[in-house]
Amino acid sequence: MKISDREVENVLKVYRTERAKVEKERKAAESDKTKSSSPLSLSTKAEEIKIAKRAMRSASEVREDKVRELSERIHRGEYEVAAEWIAERMMSPIGGTVSE
Repeated sequence: MKISDREVENVLKVYRTERAKVEKERKAAESDKTKSSSPLSLSTKAEEIKIAKRAMRSASEVREDKVRELSERIHRGEYEVAAEWIAERMMSPIGGTVSE
């Protein structure tokens, strides 16, 4: 699967938003010591991992804009793929050419 710059930016945007929420919650919890009766707290690194996982789950694996564009081209009869190109991509290691 190829990951475009746009997809990375979307994940980073979600990550930053989630991180800001966690920071806000952490500050609120620190200011109200009586609220927390458990001495257990997550390390900063663990919280960052939690935020990153949440961001990845919320990011779409499907590039909806690309799917919509291709669907429209197929519907209009404008989408053509050379059989040689498909065969070459299928037979090549990691998307190179067979002749390499």
